[in-house]
Amino acid sequence: MRRLRAILPLGLAFFCAAVPVRAQATRYTRSIEVPRAGWVRVPLDPDVAHKAESAGGSLRLFGPEGEDVPFRRVPAEEPGARVAAREVKVSPGAAGGWQIEVTLGVESAHHDRLLLDLKGSPPTGDLRLSGSADGEDWQPVVIGALVSVGRPGPEGELTAALPYPATGARLLRLSGWPSGEGPPEVRGAAVELVPARSYHLSLPLPDCRSPDPRSAASPRTVCRLPVGGAGRYLRRLDLVVGGGGPVGYRLFRAEEGRWEAVGEGIWQHADGEAPRCLPLGLPLDRDLSGPAESLRLELYGTGDEAPAVRDYGADFAGEALVFRARRAGTHTLAYGPSVVPGSPGSPPQMPLDTEAMRVEAGPAEESPAPGSLPPIPDTGGAAPAIHFAGTWPVTAEESPKPGELCRLVLPPPVYDVARDDLRDVRLIASDVQVPYARWRPAEPVLATSLRGAALAAADGAGPSHLELSLPAPRLPVSSLVVSAPPGRLDRRVRVLYPGTAGAGTAGEAQAASPWLEWHCAANPPLPCRLTVALGGAPGAGVTVEIDDRGAGPLPAVDLELWRRRDVLLFPWPSGERALALGAGAAELEAPNFDLAGRLGELLARPWHEARVVLDQAPGGGGGRVGSWAVAATLIVATAILLLLLHGVLKEQEER
Repeated sequence: MRRLRAILPLGLAFFCAAVPVRAQATRYTRSIEVPRAGWVRVPLDPDVAHKAESAGGSLRLFGPEGEDVPFRRVPAEEPGARVAAREVKVSPGAAGGWQIEVTLGVESAHHDRLLLDLKGSPPTGDLRLSGSADGEDWQPVVIGALVSVGRPGPEGELTAALPYPATGARLLRLSGWPSGEGPPEVRGAAVELVPARSYHLSLPLPDCRSPDPRSAASPRTVCRLPVGGAGRYLRRLDLVVGGGGPVGYRLFRAEEGRWEAVGEGIWQHADGEAPRCLPLGLPLDRDLSGPAESLRLELYGTGDEAPAVRDYGADFAGEALVFRARRAGTHTLAYGPSVVPGSPGSPPQMPLDTEAMRVEAGPAEESPAPGSLPPIPDTGGAAPAIHFAGTWPVTAEESPKPGELCRLVLPPPVYDVARDDLRDVRLIASDVQVPYARWRPAEPVLATSLRGAALAAADGAGPSHLELSLPAPRLPVSSLVVSAPPGRLDRRVRVLYPGTAGAGTAGEAQAASPWLEWHCAANPPLPCRLTVALGGAPGAGVTVEIDDRGAGPLPAVDLELWRRRDVLLFPWPSGERALALGAGAAELEAPNFDLAGRLGELLARPWHEARVVLDQAPGGGGGRVGSWAVAATLIVATAILLLLLHGVLKEQEER
């Protein structure tokens, strides 16, 4: 309990770090005494990672002479110690089958994995693990299946493991072992203690939703889990899931605008009390300058209602800093607000046959942040005196001060008028350009979807097909996901874009992907699923072709079309100048703002959310004229109000 209480503020602070906040005015440093030149490994406390990744913060390493030292953040190689059980007892279970009771000799030590030395293979179904401090009051710990660790021995002996949320229970009871041919042969048991530098985050309930129930696949719940992020290493997810019957799950993380699966399985029984564990051991090693990423969890049920997540948490491994010291001496680790990332470059890779010196960092020292962060230039030169195909007013929340950082997500209508490479996109305030850096997050957004769609058969022996319309033309699509009901299928799939002028014959469809093999043998409730990587900017929609190979069209499929986001990071302009976004000017070259090389720093800063005003038709015009459109509108409106007020007062005087 002491461990959980200690990290609760960390968990809450991490959850809040993904939203725009003001930076604190404290800088933190730790001294690292390096005895000699060579490779160095420094374990990091969770507090370092938290403060380094809070809004406005970063992490930097300085050498003895104050020079920048490049480094790499890696998982801490500190597995939990194994503690053998005092006693193992096998007996008939109260609800049938067999149960295994394990008595531990640990006091006040948290453990999170049970290891059983067995003769023969473990059962494939789910087992229930309960814990107790006194043998009288038993509480559910986890429901899950034993997984073999390592290779079987010469006589068929092996070690099976079951992970679970950290607990200090001295007694464990594993029940639900099927009767089979007799009691399980357990030759020994042990538990793994929680690694010293790992930490657990008990987070608020995730953002979950159930898509259109007309889906061709199983009833589904989709949850966004904000537990990823730069330098964090996920060991395990702990989930409490309610729902009748078996529950299938798939876990995804973002990769270049696509959701890539990193784990899947089927839980035979939904409980609503005991957690489920997803042991991952996946390094979510994003660029250290990037903001926190999210995971996507999809849960599939067998009944009429989709499964529901009632509670969840995440367990992370500790981290270590690896760098090559050029000389002995005191190195300084600086982290927290106002610490600007060092020069960009590839993190150093330690050779495989090299053993690094292990050096502990000194205690944290606090000092006032040294002034403000480096200023952001608020002008990028004169505004181009050209005609934009579209201009839109830009507003920001919380009334940013001049020079404060803002983030603007480009809305779909901008892509319809801008060039494919977005080189003609400009932010204009009065007669000057506002500099910006463009960033593409790895996490995609859903462009459009189609649920339970019936496939149209082509003329003759051609493939069946579906048309999928986009909400706006020329969106930067990144992937198409095709889902079908569980079962066996053998198909080929490809995606076509409508032909456009300048890309072959106008009206002729262009292949956006080659024919991809789609082989599936999914057990219910997991649906069949295929991801097609895409690129470019189609017109009004896409065509999905499915070669049925003589088996006849599928009864129905689900389609999800995903796209990338483009985010502009820029300083809010000074003065009372109205800000506008312009796009659609073929003669404009790509801008050359100095902010492009400071993307890592900008992503670490606190920021305000800006948005494009879309409740009016986009106006065209020159850069300088278009940027004053909003101000001119306000002036005209003010003049009209003054005239009306003058008329009212005059009428009252006459009365």
